[in-house]
Amino acid sequence: MNYYDKMTVSELIEALKNYPPDARVVVLGYESGYDDITLIKQVAILPEDNPSWFNGRYDDAPPEQAASAEKAVLLHGRNAEE
Repeated sequence: MNYYDKMTVSELIEALKNYPPDARVVVLGYESGYDDITLIKQVAILPEDNPSWFNGRYDDAPPEQAASAEKAVLLHGRNAEE
């Protein structure tokens, strides 16, 4: 995982070079406003069958399926894991 105070485009590009180039990039959904990216990490995801409008189209893969699930790069904002 990479933690940041604030991030520029060039820093984001450099950070993303540490992940597979064909990995999906995801963000947390819902709520409003904008914030700095403070954390980049890889997550294992599975598509949701019928997501509600306020939920994301993907969810965390359970531990027993994480190895075979799609890997994605998650960009967190400031309040994501405080």
